[in-house]
Amino acid sequence: MSQQSPPLSELVELPAVFTFRAVGDDDGDLAERCAKALRDALGRSAEAVETRPSAGGRFLAVRMSVHVHDTDELAAVYAALRETPGVRLVL
Repeated sequence: MSQQSPPLSELVELPAVFTFRAVGDDDGDLAERCAKALRDALGRSAEAVETRPSAGGRFLAVRMSVHVHDTDELAAVYAALRETPGVRLVL
């Protein structure tokens, strides 16, 4: 029997600065597409965007930090990042 996960509101104390992470194909503009997805979901830009290429140069990790007010905003950004072309993994 599997246990249910606690609600997100019990796991994360909001409002807070939250860091979203995405990994995808390093095609030259993945970071810009991720930043746009976040901006479209929240109506504001990330406070910080960092990238790190994989050792082989095929993938790019994108970290974006932004002030999040509630769990609805968290869910909106995660959904937008999952729909971003080239994104393979959202953390």
